[in-house]
Amino acid sequence: MLQCAKGDQGAFDALFERYRDPICDYLACCTGDAALAEDLCQETFVRMYLNKHRYRAGAPFKPWLFAIATNVGRDEKRRQRARSEAALPRDGTGPAEAYRADASSPRNAELERVEVKEAVQSALLALPMPLRQAFLLSHREGMSTREVARAVGCSEACARQRISRALRQLRQVLKEYLGERG
Repeated sequence: MLQCAKGDQGAFDALFERYRDPICDYLACCTGDAALAEDLCQETFVRMYLNKHRYRAGAPFKPWLFAIATNVGRDEKRRQRARSEAALPRDGTGPAEAYRADASSPRNAELERVEVKEAVQSALLALPMPLRQAFLLSHREGMSTREVARAVGCSEACARQRISRALRQLRQVLKEYLGERG
């Protein structure tokens, strides 16, 4: 990042190649929309480049970049809220509901895998954004609690609490898939 801050295009390209997929995945999980995530990913890297002078030497780069992505996601959420009431709601439903509704159809391993994947995605999208972001950064990106706190702009205690609450809520919603029936 220090080379990028000095204007080295090759360094920027290397950072883009290294972090593009993780940032896109993170934003797709946050928004539930892969196409939108691609756009937000591009915006993240544009903001990174425009704010390269703000990067502090010696500071961990990954939480700094994910903080930018988190802010880009928040800005998009604000834009969505500001749009007209005619916008389609994102309720997290998908083809998995069709599988559940038709109990008479044979359920093979592939259908169950798709159902579980969509149930997890639905459960993630149902989490409040602060919990979702903390959970994704911690469990998907492997960030420490301190790094999560830096990325989302809260204290370590708050980040730890958000991760814990997200796990509790996900376990509750997904208990059918976790074998905790009843």
